[in-house]
Amino acid sequence: MNSVLSKKLGEKDGNGVNKTAGNGFVLLWIVMVLFAVLGLTAMQPFYRIQTDVQEIREMCISYSIVLCVCSFAAFHQIMMERRLY
Repeated sequence: MNSVLSKKLGEKDGNGVNKTAGNGFVLLWIVMVLFAVLGLTAMQPFYRIQTDVQEIREMCISYSIVLCVCSFAAFHQIMMERRLY
């Protein structure tokens, strides 16, 4: 997205800049949802393979849920940082 935004800004194409930024946000939201869905569905089988200790598995799953849910803020921050440069 950065290179296309830079090109559109250099061409003074305001409409192209808006479309590029909009497309970038749509792709960001798609990636965030895929990351959360895949993370939430794959974590239990993954941790079941890693350990037989139920307490460790429960702690890992609860921590991973927090990571998957809070990753939305991290993805959004990265996207906004990229838009500024």
